[in-house]
Amino acid sequence: SLYKYTVYSVAYDISKCVEDAEDIVEESFIKVIGILKKIDEADIERPRCKNLMITITKNTAIDFIRKTEKSKLFRQVKVWRSFI
Repeated sequence: SLYKYTVYSVAYDISKCVEDAEDIVEESFIKVIGILKKIDEADIERPRCKNLMITITKNTAIDFIRKTEKSKLFRQVKVWRSFI
């Protein structure tokens, strides 16, 4: 893909984890595939398409981090409650 390194860099910068960044990139491209019919072929190499990819990746990464942090917190509370 034209923007795979850019997308991966954004995902890794936010997640600081190779595995999470790979998951984020995958989710981001799935989202982009869902909106491809709205993107004109001539726009794919223009800066606004790149900006769209970066925005989708950034938002996907933030959602991913929030989701995983909630999951970790829930597991910690569950373990803590087992000691009570």
